[in-house]
Amino acid sequence: MEQKQPTDLKVVRIIDPSLCVECRFAYIATVELLDGSLKEMLYCRRLDCDNWDYADLDEQEWNEIWGSVETE
Repeated sequence: MEQKQPTDLKVVRIIDPSLCVECRFAYIATVELLDGSLKEMLYCRRLDCDNWDYADLDEQEWNEIWGSVETE
């Protein structure tokens, strides 16, 4: 598997994931979380998708997905 450089991505909720399965802009990405575990997520190249819920994640939801991030 090709190793990619870390990228800052925006995490959004997908309203109907079944629409993404057939979309030409969507890809399945294997993402490594802070604890070292791997999780499959959808990666979308379309920046104006109507299938996204732009509500911001609160800190607890963010930590459940990515783990707590210590700042210097």
